[in-house]
Amino acid sequence: EACGPASAMSLEVEKASLRTDAVLPLLGHFDHVLFSRDFVEAQLAEEPPEKRQRRADEEELPAEVRDHAAPRFLRHLCDRARPTRPACWVCAWGSLGAF
Repeated sequence: EACGPASAMSLEVEKASLRTDAVLPLLGHFDHVLFSRDFVEAQLAEEPPEKRQRRADEEELPAEVRDHAAPRFLRHLCDRARPTRPACWVCAWGSLGAF
């Protein structure tokens, strides 16, 4: 008997004590990954100053988006993770809504 299409898999990354390096190997296995504010802020606090420099394509963004922790984290994560398949990574918190 044939199986139906695979279900979407999701992961919630919540604990601030987790390290980004521990999460990276998991990202390729999930269709959706949700990151908590505590986790994101803890990772950004550990981010080296040289990684905080803006890329040229960020200058066009409104300041409230460009400087918000969620898109900064997601850009940093994408640079490190080098995703090999489509996935939706979400930071669903903050006054500007979800990123």
